[in-house]
Amino acid sequence: MHIKGLKKNYNNISQSKIVEYNSSITLAVKFIILLCFVILYVILLFIQFKTTNGSLAAIISQVEVMISIYLEIKFNKQGYITAVLLNCTQCITSIIHIIFLNRLDVMPGFVTPICTIIIVSLLYNNINQLNDKIAEILSQKEKLNTLAYFDSLTGIPNRSMILRKMQFIINLSKLENMRFVLVFIDLDDFKKINDSLGHGTGDDFLLAVISRICSIINKNDLIGRIGGDEFALLIQRPLKNDEIIEYIESIKTSLNQPFQIGNFVLNTSASFGVSIFPDDGQTSDELLKNADMAMYKVKSSGKNDINFFNKELKELILKKIDLENNLRSAQDYNEIYVVFQPQYTTNTKKLRGFEALVRWQSPKLGLINPDTMIPIAEETGIIISLGEWILKNACIKFKEISSNLNADVILSVNISTIQFMKPTFVDMVKKVLSETDFDPCKLELEVTESVFISSAEYAARIFEKLKEIGIHIALDDFGTGYSSLSYLHKLPIDILKIDKSFIDELNHYNTRKQIVGDLINLMHKMNIAVVAEGVETEKQLNYLNEHNCDFIQGFLWGKPLSETELKTSISWFS
Repeated sequence: MHIKGLKKNYNNISQSKIVEYNSSITLAVKFIILLCFVILYVILLFIQFKTTNGSLAAIISQVEVMISIYLEIKFNKQGYITAVLLNCTQCITSIIHIIFLNRLDVMPGFVTPICTIIIVSLLYNNINQLNDKIAEILSQKEKLNTLAYFDSLTGIPNRSMILRKMQFIINLSKLENMRFVLVFIDLDDFKKINDSLGHGTGDDFLLAVISRICSIINKNDLIGRIGGDEFALLIQRPLKNDEIIEYIESIKTSLNQPFQIGNFVLNTSASFGVSIFPDDGQTSDELLKNADMAMYKVKSSGKNDINFFNKELKELILKKIDLENNLRSAQDYNEIYVVFQPQYTTNTKKLRGFEALVRWQSPKLGLINPDTMIPIAEETGIIISLGEWILKNACIKFKEISSNLNADVILSVNISTIQFMKPTFVDMVKKVLSETDFDPCKLELEVTESVFISSAEYAARIFEKLKEIGIHIALDDFGTGYSSLSYLHKLPIDILKIDKSFIDELNHYNTRKQIVGDLINLMHKMNIAVVAEGVETEKQLNYLNEHNCDFIQGFLWGKPLSETELKTSISWFS
C-alpha cells in the first residue's frame, strides 16, 4: 500500500488540452513533411525513368536511398512504412519498364529498391531494439530514482529528497529572498507498538499516520519520512509564527485521535520541533539538525508539544554534547573516582558500612554533579562500562579500607536501571566478585523503583539470583518515583532507603512527616530494614530514633570521603 497523490498536478484539465493540442500539431507537421518527401521521391523517380543520362540516373538512385534511410530514422515506424512503399513502387515501375518497354537501362531501378528495403528493414529492427533498451534503462533509472528519493513503505519523499528540496530552495534564495519552515515530527512511544504488536502492525500504523497527516497539510507543503517514526514537513508558504503554531496544532490534534489498525485501537501523540530558514540555519543539514534539537527538547519535557529552535537551546544542546564527549574519555584520564559515605545504626551510632558514590572532576568542566553525569551516561550507553568500573573499583578500594577496620561492615553500590536490565548483569557481578576476590555477603546493591515498574517479574528473578550468591538488595530513593507498596511484597529486598526529600520534611510538622514513621513501622512488619538518607539535623535524628529507624546516612554524622580521607580517618571509625 502506498500513499498516492503526493506528486501534484495543478490545472490538470487545462494541461491535458494543451498536450492534446500540441500532439495534433506534431502529427500534422509530420504528415506534411512525409508528404513533401513522397512528392520529392516521385519527382526523382519520374526524372530517373525519363532521362537517358546514366550518371544522372545513378545520382538520383543514391538520393532516393538517402531519402528512404532519412525517413526511417526521422519518423521511425511511419517513415519505415513510407520508405518500403516508395521502394516497392519503384521496383514495380522498373519491372514494368523492363518487361513491357524492353528498357534494360532501368535495371538498377529494380535492384536498388530491393537493397534499400533490406537496409531500412535491418535499420528499423536495430533502432527498435535500441529504443527498447533505452526504454528499459529509463525504467530502471526511474525505479532507482524512486528508491533513492522515496520511502519504500509509505511512498512519500525520504530524507534525501527532503534535504535536496531544501537545498534547492536555499540556492534559489540567493536570487530571491525566501523563507521556509521545517517541522521535525517524531511519534511518541512508537517503539511500544512495534514491540508489543509486531512490525506488521507498526507499518500499518505508520501508513495510517501519514495518510492522516497528508489529509490535513496544505497541498503546497511537502511531507517526507526521515526514518523510523520520524517525519519532516516542509512549509514554503509565508506564515507567521502564530500561524505556524496553529497549523502544527491542527496536525497534533488530529494525531491525538485514536487509530483503528486491524483489531486494535491505538493511541499516539507526536513531538514537533521547528526551524526556520534563514534564521536557524544556512544549510539543509543544519536546519534538519536544529529542528531535531527543538523536537528533542519536547521529548525531554513531557512529549506531545511544539518547540521552536533558538540560540539558547543550541547552547544547551552543545553543552550536553560537550559533556558526552568529555565523559567518554573521562575514565581513560582518571577523572572519575569513588567516594564513600558512612552509614550508622540510628540508636547506637555503630558503623554499618559505606555507600560508594561516583564523582567526576573534569579539568575542563570542573566538578560535575552526579545528577547531571548519570543521565547522560545512561542516554549514551556509557553507563554499562562505567557501572562495571565503579563496582570493581569500589570493591578493590573497600577491601583495602575494611581490612584495617575492627568491624564487620558492608559496601553499598548504586546500580543503574539500564545496567540492571542487561541480560549479562548477573554474570558481570559474578565476574567482578571473582576478579576482586570480594565477599558477596558484604556487598549490597542499590536499585531504584524503575527497575520493577516495567517488568516486576524479571526484576524479581534477577534479585533472587543475586541473593543466591549472598548479595543484599536495597531499594533506593523510595518515595521519588511510583512508590507502590504492592511491589514490596513481590520483591525480595533487604533494605528500603527513604529519600532525602521525605527526611527534609521532618524539620516541619505536616502529613509527610507522619508518613515516614508509618513507613518505617510497615517495613519492619515486612522484615525489611530502613535506611534514612540525607539526615542533616538533630531534629531529624530524634524523630527517626523515636520511630525505630534502623540506619541513617547523611552530613550529620558523615559526609562522603575520598579514599585518602577515609584512610586517614580509619582509626576514628575503628
